[in-house]
Amino acid sequence: IWMGGFTPPAIRRAARLADAYIAIGPIRALVDQYRRELEAIGEDPDAHEVASGFAWLLVARDPEARWREAREHFLYQINLYARWFGEVGMSVASTASSDEDLRKQGFLIVTPEQACEKIREYVKDNLVTRFYGWTVPPGLPPEWSDEHVQLMAREVMPAFR
Repeated sequence: IWMGGFTPPAIRRAARLADAYIAIGPIRALVDQYRRELEAIGEDPDAHEVASGFAWLLVARDPEARWREAREHFLYQINLYARWFGEVGMSVASTASSDEDLRKQGFLIVTPEQACEKIREYVKDNLVTRFYGWTVPPGLPPEWSDEHVQLMAREVMPAFR
């Protein structure tokens, strides 16, 4: 059973009740807290997995063309999340109005080679044992992600096996 969250009570609950922790984005501080909570209850942190990833890491042969197709969908999603989190006093997501704002929050469309590099860095920096990602930005048809899924399966995932 995986449990996630971004607050100290949620992380304590995950350590106490779940087999593993899941979150999204830059989570090193949360992982450190999760590991401390596991130690505090007598559990071995290395026996528990952590899954996370960038808000979006999509793979394409022509990243700029795919970015132009996804941009407005990314903006819609992050601004909605920022509003929802903001309404409950959490700063998990920030509003965005530019490509730079999106990229700072982990919205990336890259080549397969760049994806391998980004994932390696992310896993190392955040102590992640399992990487995950989303595949279809909201509002785009499922087949829009076919190229991404195929490139991930054929060119990115083999680098991590």
